[in-house]
Amino acid sequence: MRLRVTTAVGLSAAALLSCGQFAFIPMAIAQTSPTSEIAQPTSIDLASHSAEGPAYRTMSSVLIKQIKRTVRFAPLSAHLDAESIQILAAAAKLVPKSATQVKVRAVGYVQPSAFHGNDISLSTKRARVVAAALRDEGIEGTYSISGRGPAARRGAEARRVDITISFTATG
Repeated sequence: MRLRVTTAVGLSAAALLSCGQFAFIPMAIAQTSPTSEIAQPTSIDLASHSAEGPAYRTMSSVLIKQIKRTVRFAPLSAHLDAESIQILAAAAKLVPKSATQVKVRAVGYVQPSAFHGNDISLSTKRARVVAAALRDEGIEGTYSISGRGPAARRGAEARRVDITISFTATG
């Protein structure tokens, strides 16, 4: 596997990471990916990179990771169905008990319609329901919840909550 560097800042950060001289590099700088043109620095362990989302390595003992998921809803509903509950439970299991600096972001959307009276309230309610389900699954941390109203997409693709769980784990 190789390190994917998307900016000049990322290239500099990758060089610094390979020297092991910095205790913290922002996540956006040292993103790992299974494809790239640049050789992997020895201090970045890509074994933790998986389909759950990109893994970030700041030092050999600290891993900052993001898990991204999407939960879909029935029209005009903020009720989680069985599939959505399974998605959230599986995401929660990926967060280790030793995780620190846990941050959860839930952003709700609705499908575009002629009536916009409850778009923000429904999208916000969906995000709150998802956040509550993650809390029930044992995810402790800081939650950011927002409802954006109508999505650019239509249909089932629009009736969703996008979730990002980021955390720091020592390894």
